[in-house]
Amino acid sequence: MAPTPHDELLMARVKRGDRAALETLVRRHGTPLLSFLARMAAARSDAEDLFQDTWVTVWARRSTFDTTRRFRPWLYRIAVSRCADWRRRARPAPADAGAWMGSGEPAADTRLLRDERLAAAEAAIRQLPPAQREVVTLRLHASLAYAEIADTLGVTESAVRSNMSVALRTLRASLAPWAEHHPTKKEAADVRAPSRE
Repeated sequence: MAPTPHDELLMARVKRGDRAALETLVRRHGTPLLSFLARMAAARSDAEDLFQDTWVTVWARRSTFDTTRRFRPWLYRIAVSRCADWRRRARPAPADAGAWMGSGEPAADTRLLRDERLAAAEAAIRQLPPAQREVVTLRLHASLAYAEIADTLGVTESAVRSNMSVALRTLRASLAPWAEHHPTKKEAADVRAPSRE
């Protein structure tokens, strides 16, 4: 089996008009990109629109890509820009904005607890200022390193770390009251564990 070309080599082909190379990039980065956009948008339809818009922009701006640089930060820079444009058009989030993001089908009680935690976390993330929400989402859902986030957002790595630190403090404070009423699996197991006396 032939080795898969690196993203930057694929982008060099895309720059020459190779749509098959673009399709390979979409398959490779589509799921994490859509996950990122889902956490930035209010509804699945908005995330899907942003996803399409991002890839259309990649194609339209292919000639501007510097093949000596990494593709992923460039892709997410475009996605962040599309999200900023979307926010300027500002549509209010529906009450069940995070509900469609669930996955799998665990037992009903486990699913309910997971859904409650997901909804609380998603709501807390949505309340963050845009710069903090972008950093958190790029780190947690797009799995970008701090240096890649800095490159993506056009800021310093220390600004990324600062935004992440403030965001995490805010999230801990926002979720603390909820967490007091919902123990983690380990805490619940510790409570149910038989005594060894």
